[in-house]
Amino acid sequence: MDVFPAEEKPYVRAQLAGSLQAVIAQKLMRRPGGGRVAIFEVLTATAAVSNLIREGKTHQLASVLQTGAQSGMQTFEQGLQQRIDAGVLGDCAGEGTGV
Repeated sequence: MDVFPAEEKPYVRAQLAGSLQAVIAQKLMRRPGGGRVAIFEVLTATAAVSNLIREGKTHQLASVLQTGAQSGMQTFEQGLQQRIDAGVLGDCAGEGTGV
């Protein structure tokens, strides 16, 4: 948002809030024994997310992301824990193994 002039920011936020469906980010972690496994962070465009974007309160998106599992959201930490629980990664996967 910082690349837009101040007078255009409310319009751009409204456009983004109205058109955003989801944001998916990926990190690749080294798998014990070789290879890599993807860890995902997922933010879906719920009414709360759209309102926060529209109002310029994007600093609050992290808390919505942490509590939005029922809407299909997950943090990187939650995704990592899922991979560890599934046995895909070892317990020390979060210690400097990202690529």
